[in-house]
Amino acid sequence: MAGAVRSPRGKGRQARSYHVGNLREGFVREALGLLDREGLDALSLRKVAAAAGVSHAAAYRHFDDKSALLAAVAEEGFGLLYEYQQQVVADCGDDLAARFLELGWIYVKFAIDHPQHARVMFSGAGLEFRRYPELQAAAARSFRMLLEVVRRGQERGLMAPGRAKQQTLAAWSMVHGVALLVLDGQIHLRGEPDEVEAKVKSVIGCLNTGLRGPASA
Repeated sequence: MAGAVRSPRGKGRQARSYHVGNLREGFVREALGLLDREGLDALSLRKVAAAAGVSHAAAYRHFDDKSALLAAVAEEGFGLLYEYQQQVVADCGDDLAARFLELGWIYVKFAIDHPQHARVMFSGAGLEFRRYPELQAAAARSFRMLLEVVRRGQERGLMAPGRAKQQTLAAWSMVHGVALLVLDGQIHLRGEPDEVEAKVKSVIGCLNTGLRGPASA
């Protein structure tokens, strides 16, 4: 199943020793840990450097400010999301209806599996994506995955004709909203993993019905 894609994160706090070559990655790891324990407002480069066991100055050699560190967290998150999406495409093959449904579900599943990445990527961090070209490119790559499904669905008559980008934005906005509501505790997804998946997919199915339009519904 596409939802099985994982990127394990150790949550226990312990002494770390990062080599110079992977210090930047180490800062991202420590930032995620601090976000999990203390939240966004408490995050600082000084705290991240201390958690990584290096000097405050070392953090500034990799990141100009806290925003740059958060951009690195978000960029990594979009990379993980893209891996989830690629697995969906591989699992669904040429079944566009299944691919559309699974891409919606996997977006929400990613937020459930990686809540700290998702919070920085999707809400609350105040990132200006234009300041970070690599982050902007990572986000756009993820969006294009859904856009391709919508365009091909229109070509096959599975979705109503019209502006593919506009329909993709509608689809993205809906699953994005579901993901945020789940993260914020406004939607409580209780039960076994299969039950949670079924609930989310039922919501996405309503979106799919709307995008097909009256002629093909």
